[in-house]
Amino acid sequence: MDGVLSDWEAQFKRYSGGIPVDTYDNLYGKKNRYKLVNKNSPGYYANMPWMKDGKLLYNFVKGFPDVEILSHAPDNKSKIGKEEWLTDKDIKFKANLVPNREDKAKFATSNSVLIDDREDVVNEFINAGGKAILHTNSIDTINQLKELTGIKEKHRIYNSILNPSIWATEDNLRPEVLNSLMNVADAFYKDSELTVPLEDVYFLGSTAGYNWTPTSDIDLHLVVDFSKIGEDEELVKNYVDGLKSKWNQSHDIKIGNHPVEVYIQDVNEVNKSQSVYSLMKNHWVKKPKHEDIKVDKDAIKKKYKQLVHSIETAIKDSDIDKIKKLIKRLYDMRQSGLDKSGEYSTENLVFKLLRSTGYINKLRDTVTQLTDKELSKI
Repeated sequence: MDGVLSDWEAQFKRYSGGIPVDTYDNLYGKKNRYKLVNKNSPGYYANMPWMKDGKLLYNFVKGFPDVEILSHAPDNKSKIGKEEWLTDKDIKFKANLVPNREDKAKFATSNSVLIDDREDVVNEFINAGGKAILHTNSIDTINQLKELTGIKEKHRIYNSILNPSIWATEDNLRPEVLNSLMNVADAFYKDSELTVPLEDVYFLGSTAGYNWTPTSDIDLHLVVDFSKIGEDEELVKNYVDGLKSKWNQSHDIKIGNHPVEVYIQDVNEVNKSQSVYSLMKNHWVKKPKHEDIKVDKDAIKKKYKQLVHSIETAIKDSDIDKIKKLIKRLYDMRQSGLDKSGEYSTENLVFKLLRSTGYINKLRDTVTQLTDKELSKI
């Protein structure tokens, strides 16, 4: 709990006048440190702040069965304070509060995984027959948990946390991701030779929300005032669409494993996406809410298999008209699902599955190959 979910050391500095634990121990000794904490308990423990990335880890593990808290509570005051902290944060895991750190090893089983920030405790737990992760930050811990528990994310539909390779916390992008996306936006803006001011840059789509996959697209929207480009709305729309298409076809940019697609959006356009993040202001415009999503997995599998068969048959027949009609059918299917039931419609999820497994690109590539072959005839 301490050093993983709750920030014991940050709390100590509140009571010590800003003096870190190690410095305080050197100056005044561990006994005086214990007296300071005990004197201000149970409130000391009850009011501990979250670790900076503690909520990220909590939101990930709360989807697992049989999760329990295993924490050191050296006296009754600390026990009461920690119980109050868990209640205040609405954490309903069973709490095992032990008087000695060495007691944690007694909970080790072949199926248990301990997350702890102390190396000695981790080693004792492993030696007692359990598995353990030495916690340094939530992203590394989550990745180790995935390996230990065999979680496969390639075709996951919905996640308990935002993508940890993209997000530092629930409210902030990782700084290196923010900088990279702004560099892409700046490069596209300069290449477009637009003279109207850039109002904002939005990051939206599935990678900005809970329905991300390890290879889902990053949608980057440059926000400008279309009325400052020209009065003819349709002409302006066609013009900016052309700029976007030219860029996306000429560049293959990825942030990690996530392809980046750029768009130009009118300042007055209302985004339908459930997740919209302002890169220029570095905060949410529309923050995603984690929902209890119900999807018909059997219907998705059945529809996916049917369409894979249709795609493979069309490619084998090398009928360009048939392939173009199938591409249109797939996009119409997706739009119909979005209009009817939103992002988690069977139609949209099947389309995304076809895209993530490469079938949409196979159709497009086949059209290009057949067109080039036809035009190359003498």
